Amino acid sequence: MSNYLVEFSKYGPSSVLQYVKREIPKVDGDMLLVKDAYAGINYIDTYCRTGLYPVPLPSVPGKEGSGIVTEVGPTCSKNFKVGDRVVYLTMSGSYGQYNLVPPVLAAKVPEGISLKVAAASLLQGITVLALIEQAYPVQSGDYVIVHAAAGGVGLLLCQMLKRRGVHVIATASSPEKRSLALQNGAEFSCSYQEVVDLSLQITGGKGAHASFDSVGKDTMKASISSLRNGGTFVTFGNASGIIESVPFNLITSKCIKVVRPTLFGYLDSGETFDRYTSKLWDEIIKHKLNIAIHHTWKLEEAKEAHDKFQSRATTGKLLLSCNEDLTDA
Repeated sequence: MSNYLVEFSKYGPSSVLQYVKREIPKVDGDMLLVKDAYAGINYIDTYCRTGLYPVPLPSVPGKEGSGIVTEVGPTCSKNFKVGDRVVYLTMSGSYGQYNLVPPVLAAKVPEGISLKVAAASLLQGITVLALIEQAYPVQSGDYVIVHAAAGGVGLLLCQMLKRRGVHVIATASSPEKRSLALQNGAEFSCSYQEVVDLSLQITGGKGAHASFDSVGKDTMKASISSLRNGGTFVTFGNASGIIESVPFNLITSKCIKVVRPTLFGYLDSGETFDRYTSKLWDEIIKHKLNIAIHHTWKLEEAKEAHDKFQSRATTGKLLLSCNEDLTDA
């Protein structure tokens, strides 16, 4: 049996992605072999592909996937067995039909959640939980800005913040995207250019308590200008370009806190990962968290998927289908 996957041997545009045939990885030690149903597409995949985040070459994109365990390593430290439905995070790539997965970053998918929803929700869902519990622990009654509110993370932020009693100020590039954010829990919406005025207007001139900003360079100044004294600027993405530095004159006058988190920095143990995945399943099953999936491409269509993703024309989550016989699992 063969393992078809997507890899790149040099940095560059989506054309560097190659659909190739490789051997199925051999299982040894404390690892799981997973036959993938889906791989999630995230902005970090494009950062690695372009070299913004350097990775060893050749490299396989993808930080999350879902599928069925087909083999368990002889020293596997968690209670997994062949046939388990799992979802996982990985640093070694998920755009493939088969992947070796460390059990410390894998979780069983509960009944009532499909492998498709699991792959679409894992990385972005626990990212949101880490943002609102650790980067800036939100409180009921807070006013919080969510940039790119119609994207995968943005829509989940809107929903989880609303459930916690937060007033969400959503930004997006079009009326259609802003309407989608409002349907998913945002209380206010505006364009990126209007966010400073709107934030001050609805808070009586004080400004927002926090801004969750995945856009980066283009929205940094507006994010900070929209905050109140002692507010928190959480910058966690680079969709418009990386922020090389934050000018002190923007933050000193109002004692602004700047937080630059990474998800894997918060996942300091298997117990932390398990705690976040359990919370995510509760959000989906008990609280009916809407996991909006924009489109699913075939594995060999990864280039087209990246192009569409980077066009900023999509909303919600994008996926790759890795093995067609598992798409209904």
